[in-house]
Amino acid sequence: MVELQHKTPWYAGEVFYEPGSSNIYSFEGIHSLAGSRNGVVSKYRYQIDTTTQNYEWSNWGDDNLFPYNVDRDVRKNGIATRALEILIQTHFGKGFYTYKEVVTDEGKLRKVIVNDEKFRDFARLTNLNRFMIQMINDYVWFRNVFPELILSKDGKSIALVKRHDPIHCRWAVADEQGFIPHLYVSAEWPNPKHDYYTKIPALHVDFPLMDLLNRRDAGKLKGGDSLVMPIRLNNGGGIYYDKTPWDAIRSQWLPVATNIPKMKAALLENQMTIKYHIKVPYSFWERKFGNEWSNWTKEVQNAKIREWRESFDKFLKGYENAGKSFVSHYDRDEYNGKIYDEIIVEPIEDKLGDKKWITDSSAANSENLFALGVDPTILGQSSPGGSEGGSGSNKREAFAILQALMGIGRTVIFSPLELIRDFNGWDPELKFGHVDLDTSQTLDENPTGKQTKLS
Repeated sequence: MVELQHKTPWYAGEVFYEPGSSNIYSFEGIHSLAGSRNGVVSKYRYQIDTTTQNYEWSNWGDDNLFPYNVDRDVRKNGIATRALEILIQTHFGKGFYTYKEVVTDEGKLRKVIVNDEKFRDFARLTNLNRFMIQMINDYVWFRNVFPELILSKDGKSIALVKRHDPIHCRWAVADEQGFIPHLYVSAEWPNPKHDYYTKIPALHVDFPLMDLLNRRDAGKLKGGDSLVMPIRLNNGGGIYYDKTPWDAIRSQWLPVATNIPKMKAALLENQMTIKYHIKVPYSFWERKFGNEWSNWTKEVQNAKIREWRESFDKFLKGYENAGKSFVSHYDRDEYNGKIYDEIIVEPIEDKLGDKKWITDSSAANSENLFALGVDPTILGQSSPGGSEGGSGSNKREAFAILQALMGIGRTVIFSPLELIRDFNGWDPELKFGHVDLDTSQTLDENPTGKQTKLS
């Protein structure tokens, strides 16, 4: 038996628990959707996040700038930004298409591409390719998508779609049943003035089509109206906003990978790069210049030393001097073995070097890519401790796995098109899919490179 420690009533979705009871109850019906299509309405109440009660909108993050902070943090790191771009490109593939499923004589499902006229006209008028790419971008970066559905002049169909940047969007505070009535759109967050935002009615997050049909049946829709379809999964207990599964790297490995180039640049700018320590005894100058040395002023002596040092530097440095021999003469006392006038050239070891920075940077980049869900071999980087930077076969397999994992995201992003299909009265059997990028075959199997895969 599961022991529950709650001392007050609590709700989870459509499940209710009363302290002291040995039972958990679920209720029939759907909250906030009274109408002929959905039967009994639930009587329970959501627990509302009281931290947002002082505003008309629900804050996104402690400073109400969460999506802006994500965008700022990630764009400081080129590899993380590129990895997200790969996820977007892999999700979109070569574009999308419409099809129907038919059952073959062998009892297998087969996809048959359909050129649906109503969908084709809608896609052309709404610039649908751009809209889909924008939604995929928002899903990959933020896991929250805000598509606006704009009704036709007669209010009987959806004529246009528009995406709103998550950085500009905040949900209204939910009512006691958990329904969120509006979306606020503004470029002035965290605290826009009254005239600096717009309010767009929102559909039910779980049952948007039923909500839309009920509004139409009740005569609450008119031509040109706009409604926002919430696209999020409400994971992690959040009522308003989802988080990406990789968000933790923003406080862990992402700053490490971002700061190493800064530290390296600062080191290069401020460090003294000294390769040799050349030890010259004072007696060397008296031997070299004889009695003249003691008769020269200090200024002349310094000038002679500088002249000799510059000629010696010229002798040592430069690629043309690589491999040269250096010969110096010195005296040795025959009685005590003491050496005089010896010039010693000692190489200075670079204690820091580049290897530590490269190792740390490589490890941080790999950790970030793992969290983002992109195999490092796709970007040409081996795993820490690995020896390969991504062979052709490794890259093909890694990309094939990545592409195979796109199912959930593609299902989520196609949900507005499915709602539009059903509300506008298109063929209900019409389905949507992506044309995958096919890198799985060798030239022997796909000599032209033009074969495609449908998902």
